Amino acid sequence: MKRKQIAALAVAGTLLAQTALLSACAGAQPAQGQGTGAAESAREETAVQTAQDTESAGQAKSQEETSESGAEILTEVSAESPEAADGQQAYTDGANGFAFRLTRALLEEKGEGKNLVTSPYSVWLPLAALSNASDEEAQKALLNALGEAGLSPEELNETASALQNALLGKDLAEEAEESGGTYESPLKIANALFVGQNEQLKADFQEIFESSYDGKLFSVDFSDPSAVEEVNGWAEEQTNGRITELIESFDPATVAAIANAIYFSDSWATPFEAENTQEGTFYGAVFEEDAQLMQHEFTQNTYYEDGEMQAAVLPTTGGGQMIVLLPKEGTAPEELLAEMDAQKLESVLAGDFATVDLTLPRFSMTSDVFSVKEAMEALGITLTDGVNPHLDGLVEGEALYISDAVQKAMIEVDEAGMTAAAATAMGIMRTSMPLETEPVEMVCDRPFAFILTADGREAGPQILFTGVVNQLSQAVACR
Repeated sequence: MKRKQIAALAVAGTLLAQTALLSACAGAQPAQGQGTGAAESAREETAVQTAQDTESAGQAKSQEETSESGAEILTEVSAESPEAADGQQAYTDGANGFAFRLTRALLEEKGEGKNLVTSPYSVWLPLAALSNASDEEAQKALLNALGEAGLSPEELNETASALQNALLGKDLAEEAEESGGTYESPLKIANALFVGQNEQLKADFQEIFESSYDGKLFSVDFSDPSAVEEVNGWAEEQTNGRITELIESFDPATVAAIANAIYFSDSWATPFEAENTQEGTFYGAVFEEDAQLMQHEFTQNTYYEDGEMQAAVLPTTGGGQMIVLLPKEGTAPEELLAEMDAQKLESVLAGDFATVDLTLPRFSMTSDVFSVKEAMEALGITLTDGVNPHLDGLVEGEALYISDAVQKAMIEVDEAGMTAAAATAMGIMRTSMPLETEPVEMVCDRPFAFILTADGREAGPQILFTGVVNQLSQAVACR
């Protein structure tokens, strides 16, 4: 493949039902391994047996079903309403629309030439759950940011539950069980709420979290380092050891932490042949580097091209997809993702069938732990407001706010398939402490006034004395 064809890559990973981008990522450094082993046991155990399908009829059928199914789902949620909600665009484009908006916000934060790997869905799910604990004002803004403007929290719960079940292939598991077989999804999704041991979780939220989000509850002591170990251990277990050290520490005043973990590992429907992999050069945004370049000629493959990019859709045996977006000369991969929305993704997935001679580098990257809080705020989410907290339906007592939100993600691609994982955690606290600022100088070395008050309880502060100090000497008359 020519240099300009491999100058830069933006990698988007999609799942059949949700098709949310796993964009390539902030603070992560790529590693060229001698065989990354992405086709690990979880993918080998996938019950779908299409790994040996022929490249022609078998893959064409799989591609057609994937494209049509994805298009149907996106059609239902892709429209962005022109109607304004409180002066803001009303988004009804679902989790995918949120994925692109969050990605755009993260792209604006990351340094030039750096990688990005993030799972927007791992942020969407906890926020969807927290919509049930938000006051009316924050709830409206949150639903709009999530791409669910106009829905009630109850409708969002149904949407989230149905989406999660579809992604996990629970209907396929039920069908397999009825026929005496088994089905193991290549995807794992886990939601958890860690609650301070002295806090009382509200029953309504607990019921919703457990039933609609399949959430698990844990009681922890956030003032003890063991809380960090418990959350990190949970994330590591749910991601098959791929995400470690998600949390460094908790503020002892933390009331709760909501977390999500995602793990996906599957084989390509048509694998790359290892014997075709050649040593080559990757012409990166900052510098050139040696690379192991995988090559394969895919027949009957979904392919899209316009003036800015080429895009190829690579299906996996279990219904997943990786969309490879290659910008054309003069366009950066960040620009492609920044201009993407749910409708554009639908067009890509509905591309023509073509024979694609694809060269793709083998790669593996893991992000540092990075904040998603600022990106959430950029989308208009107000649950992070510590001065006017909005989470009044989570635990008994005063309202809470999201004090911090972090994520860590990874992706690994080789000839056999791909593995991706992410974990997100959001710390939840009571009233925010004042922000630390530079001291304001106030030197009372000249005349000043004063007011002295006492606490009047329900009546508020009551003035007892007022005065003016023009001189300090007792010789000056005082009225």
